[in-house]
Amino acid sequence: MNTADKVKSTLAAVVTATGLYFSLLYLVQSPIPLRLAIFVATLAIASALMYFSDPGKRFVAYCLAASIEVRKVVWPHKDEVLKMSGVVIVFVTVVAIFLWLVDALLSWLLQFLAL
Repeated sequence: MNTADKVKSTLAAVVTATGLYFSLLYLVQSPIPLRLAIFVATLAIASALMYFSDPGKRFVAYCLAASIEVRKVVWPHKDEVLKMSGVVIVFVTVVAIFLWLVDALLSWLLQFLAL
């Protein structure tokens, strides 16, 4: 990261921190819409600063590539989701009962040996 990108990133962090300070702490008596508008405006300014830096451009490219990949995913149908959820619920129930039985057996065995 070059010096200009460091300056932009630092400035974006300062703008965000300033917006948080003013919207959450300094303007406590102000109406909420005004505080929200100040916070959103400072976030927009910080986002614009980050966008024009190299890491910001790489992040935007990453998000665009990720959205393209998400569109390629083959999502399961409703019946598949219901069947697999049922299998998971049954498996978890069986394992819970098994562990409960093992715990009860070990507890009984320890009590028996302690006598």
